[in-house]
Amino acid sequence: MLTVSSVSTADSALQAYRDKQASTIEADNTSSSSSSNTETSIAKTWGNFSTFLTILTTQLKNQDPTNATDTNQFTQELVQFAGVEQQLSTNSKLDTLINLQKSSSGATASLGYLNQYVETASDGKLELQGGASEIGYKLDSAMSDVSVTIKDSSGKTVRTLSGDATKGLHYLTWDGKDAYGNAVSDGSYSFSVSATGTDGIAETPSDVRVLGKVTGISTNTDGTTQLAVGGLSVKASEVDAVYASGSLPASST
Repeated sequence: MLTVSSVSTADSALQAYRDKQASTIEADNTSSSSSSNTETSIAKTWGNFSTFLTILTTQLKNQDPTNATDTNQFTQELVQFAGVEQQLSTNSKLDTLINLQKSSSGATASLGYLNQYVETASDGKLELQGGASEIGYKLDSAMSDVSVTIKDSSGKTVRTLSGDATKGLHYLTWDGKDAYGNAVSDGSYSFSVSATGTDGIAETPSDVRVLGKVTGISTNTDGTTQLAVGGLSVKASEVDAVYASGSLPASST
């Protein structure tokens, strides 16, 4: 039979555990309802609940029949855990509904981009669409010359174009032809803009842009919208300007 000393120790251990879990439950109740926090809270709460039941059933099996533990405490604890689990389950369902609403709203609001031309900052990639592509760049001061080098997916130079070297924002249209006047296939290409100052020092414009036609729209789970510009993916939040077909900025050259 379990001794009075061991029963007292078990009671103390269970009480200490209950006190510890009370703070955990309070934290779960006041935590953010984001999906990641909700999932973490559910896993943590069910882990705590399983541990609690193990301690509880072990103590009940070995308690002193002449000095039984008050079951009201256990009942209250079980009800408390069940309430938290139900709240977290509700939060999880709300997270799902909110994300679905974000996705639906984002896609609907972005339908106006379809078949329109968008302008966005570029990391050196462009799309040749319908045998044409437009590039933008900004010069903070006048240069002696500007060149735009276009390469294919293998890194081979396809064409080198001359750009406007005056101060300001300029646009340059590539007609989709290589250095020999042959039309190349639509698709993804890379480019770089280089400039030479009046002092002969080479410079790279920090503000480089591309313009392309939106061919598709997709929505991420966080509600943000991605625009497909041929093979390029552009965040809707990073679009600087939108143009209708036939109203693109005129080439400076």
